[in-house]
Amino acid sequence: MDEYAHTRNSLKALKTFIAGLERIKGRKALLLFNENGIIYPAVLYGQTDFDVGDNFRLLEAVGAEATTARTAVYTAYTGSENAIYTASPTHVRGNRSRLAISAMIAGTSVNFGANLAEFTGGGYNKGPSDLSSLVEKAGRPPTCIYRIGIVPPPEGRGGVYLAKVEVRGRPIESTYRVQNITGADRWLRNAVSVLAHPNEAMDLPVSAAIVPVRADADGWDLAVQVAIDTRSLQALKAPGGTETKWEVGAILVRDGVKQDWQMLGVSDLHRGAGGTGAPIPVVHERTFQRMRPGVYRLAAFVRDRTANLFGGAEAAMRLPDPAGEAVAGPVFMLSGGRRVVSDLPAFAVGGSTAARATRAESGPVPAGGEPAPAGETLEAWTWVCPKQPVPPAGKLLRYISKDGRPIVRLEDAEAQRAGRCFFVRDRIDTGALGPGAYAFHFLWDRGAEGARETQELFQVRPARDAVPRPEAIPSPEVALPEVAPPDRDD
Repeated sequence: MDEYAHTRNSLKALKTFIAGLERIKGRKALLLFNENGIIYPAVLYGQTDFDVGDNFRLLEAVGAEATTARTAVYTAYTGSENAIYTASPTHVRGNRSRLAISAMIAGTSVNFGANLAEFTGGGYNKGPSDLSSLVEKAGRPPTCIYRIGIVPPPEGRGGVYLAKVEVRGRPIESTYRVQNITGADRWLRNAVSVLAHPNEAMDLPVSAAIVPVRADADGWDLAVQVAIDTRSLQALKAPGGTETKWEVGAILVRDGVKQDWQMLGVSDLHRGAGGTGAPIPVVHERTFQRMRPGVYRLAAFVRDRTANLFGGAEAAMRLPDPAGEAVAGPVFMLSGGRRVVSDLPAFAVGGSTAARATRAESGPVPAGGEPAPAGETLEAWTWVCPKQPVPPAGKLLRYISKDGRPIVRLEDAEAQRAGRCFFVRDRIDTGALGPGAYAFHFLWDRGAEGARETQELFQVRPARDAVPRPEAIPSPEVALPEVAPPDRDD
């Protein structure tokens, strides 16, 4: 069963990756290096073992994704070709030697490549001797291109279809796999692709953070935040001004646990014709209660519903035992500007996705992994959890280092109570540091009981690249984000 599960997970990851290639215009060739792709894991087991199954249908779905993305897959087998023909399935079942099983795996790996080539119009090789010719073929442009349109089946009929093509009465070698993609399907495929690789979606500037709120005996309350600068979104003329529309989605997971928390919100921003045009960072936020200690990971996306562009961001946070004598963080935030805070609804099939603005205020926004503009104040948020719910004994030392050498010691900051833990906010003057790479260090010196330390890297970029932040609440002509119907306007 392990071979079945591993291969299936690998194929699902490949399918998601190929779906993301659709955003790249034009015809593409994907060179996939492979040594152990097993479509039929059952051949490695006894003939009466019918519990394993195969991954052929999933492989067909991968081929259909490649056709949709206009991508031909060239599978480069890099294992030994001498072992491919040394054993048959009968031999493997009768002789479970390591050599025989390795030979069968090699054979199924080549079979894996042959099927992907057939489904996508690509190619494959049988071993190192013909690897160079495969690579050359993958890089060679086609002599001609036929573009064929297929009438989709009636609404509701999905699945993968086989397409046979003849040119002047001669059938071509490939039997392409194709699929019927609806607008909702296409939206979902793009969203899943961005959530799988958030930092590769760079069309929009998005930042995200996992922020602990308080801790008690039942666990942690934590907030997830996803921020978007509305100036990066396409604005359309609307009665009385302009309108900007976007969607924000996120998924929160805890390492080692299959449970996840999914979120999806839809927003509009209406700007009056006489408005000041001041930028409005919008922070979408959702709070979860009684979350158990562990490592949490957040992946998020924002889609411009007008331009159909995506941006992604991710964040991670280790929540310690609230009574574990531990330190959590830091989380970096950019401070000093005005922001609009909006909710981030939980995703449920058939549920509401309306993201309603709750307040306009001065407050920080997640810095994300992007360099902070020189001159802006960067905040480092850290949490300290003593064994007893009293202010932490000992010293709290915080400093900035560059190239491994301490350069700035930060001023003392008051530890504020956050349930049975304590929250420390440090302000970093990036203008005094200048552009470059730095590290923030937080050291809880407990004397004879030892120390607890955490650190995180950050970067500062030149001020001329800085994005100015609003210094005033939007004029009366600028409305807060309003609810929009969860349509899929692709």
